[in-house]
Amino acid sequence: MADIYDYVTVEEMKSTWDSLNAEQKRIYGDNYDSFVAGRQSSFNNMIEYGKISTDSLTSLDQRIKNMPVETDDKASRAWNLVSRDLESLGTFEQKQKYITGHKYIKRAMDKLPGFKEMVNSHMIESITSEFGNPDAPGFTFSQKYSDEFLLDKLNLIEKNTEVFEDYFGGKEGIKELEAEKLEGDIPYKEASEKIKNIRQAIKQKRREFDDRSQSFGGPAGVFTVPLQAMKPVVQILAGWTDPLFQQEGLEQVENRKFDWDPLNKRYGPGPEIPALQEELRGLYTLRNDTLPKQYHEVNKKYAEYKDLILSDESNRTIVNSTGIDEALNYLDTESLKLMLQGG
Repeated sequence: MADIYDYVTVEEMKSTWDSLNAEQKRIYGDNYDSFVAGRQSSFNNMIEYGKISTDSLTSLDQRIKNMPVETDDKASRAWNLVSRDLESLGTFEQKQKYITGHKYIKRAMDKLPGFKEMVNSHMIESITSEFGNPDAPGFTFSQKYSDEFLLDKLNLIEKNTEVFEDYFGGKEGIKELEAEKLEGDIPYKEASEKIKNIRQAIKQKRREFDDRSQSFGGPAGVFTVPLQAMKPVVQILAGWTDPLFQQEGLEQVENRKFDWDPLNKRYGPGPEIPALQEELRGLYTLRNDTLPKQYHEVNKKYAEYKDLILSDESNRTIVNSTGIDEALNYLDTESLKLMLQGG
C-alpha cells in the first residue's frame, strides 16, 4: 500500500482540508483525521484500479533530488515543505519523532546545509523553550541547573574521558587493572576465610575445654586453691591487655590455664590452641600487611578508577536530565559550549 505522505506534505494535506466548504467537511464528520483516512483510501483505490500510477507522480524525495545545487532559495523551499508541520507540533518530543520518522528530511539535511541549519535552529529553539527557564537568564537548557554549572559538568566529562584514556589506558588498560586487582583479591579473600575458620576452631577448642575442665582437680593437691586464687590476679595484671594488643583469637593470658583437664591429664588447654594461634598470626600478617603492601599501587589505582566512574556517572546523570542531551543531536559540542557561555 502506497503512503500518500510520500507524495504530499502534511502542510499540503491541511491546506486541502482548509479549502473545503462546510458541506464538504460534513461528509467527513467535520473531522480532519477522517478526511486524511478517506484521502489515503481513495489514493490506494486509484492505484489499485490503474487510474493513476506512482511512476507518474513526483515524490517528496524526488523534489529534494531535483535540487542539484544548494542555494538559499532551495534551502528555503525545502524548509517550507516541512516548517508548518514542525511548527504545528507542540513538544520537542513530537518534533523529534516527526524528523526521525520522516523519510526525506534527513536526506535533505545531508544535501542542503542551509536547510539543515534551519532545522537545527528550530529544534534548538524548541529545546530551550521546553527545558530552559525563559524568565531567568543563564538557564538555557534547564530550569534547575545554570549554564555555568552545566558547562563545568561537560568539561569534567571531557576531562574524565581524557584521564580514562591517558592515565588508565582505555578499555584495555582497565581490563589489565581489573586482572591485577583480582590477582590480589583472591589470596586476600582466601586468607580472610582461613582466619574465620581458625578463629572458630580456637573458640570451639576453648569451649570444649571449659566444658570438661575442673577448677579443683589434678595432682596439685593442696596447691589447687592457690592456683585458683591466681586467676583474678593474672586477669587484673595482664588480662586487660588482650583486647588492646591482640587480634581476635590470639589472646595469650587465659585463666583456664590453671584448670585441670581430666581427658588429657594436664593443666590448661595444651599445645593445640597455641599451634592454631601461630598459624592465625601468620594469616593476619599476610592479609593485613603483606598483601596490602604488595598490591598497594594496584589497589590505589583501582580506587581512583572507581572514583572516576562514580564522578562520571554523576555528571552524566545531571547532564542527561537537562536539554543538553537532546541539543547534541543538533549542535556540535563546541557550539553548545558557546551557548552555555552566553555566546
